[in-house]
Amino acid sequence: MNERPEHITEENALTVDVADVAQDRRFSELKFENAKKKLSQIQKWLIEVRELGAQDLLITSDQTLVTSFTKTLAQHLENLLTFEIRTTNETVTYEHQNIESQVDSFFNEVYSHLPMRILPFLRQEAARTSADIKNLEEQQKAAAQAEREYNELATALRKELEELQKRKDEVSASRGEVAAIGLGKYFEAQASAYTVEASEWADKRGKFFNWLMAVIVANLVLYIFLFLTNKVGLWPHLVPSEFFTLEYGLVKLALLGLLSYAIGFATRNYNINAGLIATNKHRKNVAETLADTLASPMSEDAKATLAREAATAMFQNLSVGYIKKEHQNDGGPIFEMIRRSSPLNNS
Repeated sequence: MNERPEHITEENALTVDVADVAQDRRFSELKFENAKKKLSQIQKWLIEVRELGAQDLLITSDQTLVTSFTKTLAQHLENLLTFEIRTTNETVTYEHQNIESQVDSFFNEVYSHLPMRILPFLRQEAARTSADIKNLEEQQKAAAQAEREYNELATALRKELEELQKRKDEVSASRGEVAAIGLGKYFEAQASAYTVEASEWADKRGKFFNWLMAVIVANLVLYIFLFLTNKVGLWPHLVPSEFFTLEYGLVKLALLGLLSYAIGFATRNYNINAGLIATNKHRKNVAETLADTLASPMSEDAKATLAREAATAMFQNLSVGYIKKEHQNDGGPIFEMIRRSSPLNNS
């Protein structure tokens, strides 16, 4: 703050040291603590209003009100400054009380307008403006970054297009070789897929076979157990024929037939996938051989002839995933044994 001025005006009302102005030098026993505290606060509010751009944001009536508060603050500070000059011993107490009362009234009026209404609005506008500026700066940075990335990408794309243009002629001259390489990769992938499928069917066939053997072994063990316990007179004293009834036999036979059919079904699908594996590996080998051959110098007619021969080798025995009826075997081991032991089959 500045030193104690000679006069208080609107120009210096917001810059003077209120505490120094409120210090009486003649009547030292009188204290203007209330005036010093409240006028200092009003001075701070008016300074903040000016710094937040009141002249640009407030309506005319509020601008006039702020100007009026500044004039009134200057007048109160002037009264404090001249208190020791104009006051006599007889009027000092009255003048002191009158100043404090006027300051209280002025403070209440200012409080109802500045901190309660005008300052919140100005602070909100300042925060919004600050956020807008920050967002604008972030957008400018993002735009600059995007422009740099675009320029880098454009440069990389130009180089890549130049490289692709160079390779285009090479590919045009060797498109048959590229196609053969692609076929080889495709058939290799197909062979891998059928390998996984065949492995799954092999696992299923093994599980069905284990269940079939478990049922057969369990019934044999149970029959032997009942036979021996019946012979020696031990629990459960049950004749095997009493347990292994016709109904029980039919149920078990149906179960064995179902498991046998499941084994046969899994075996057939395994054989189909195994055949497809062999076919696709054969096609892969032909395609790779064709690619290697086309890479060597030869005439276009020779390449065409070689491509036709390769296509014939690949697809002359086209496999569609089926096998002939005479090679189908969906019955499984039990039906196979019945078929082989049948008199009609032997004849």
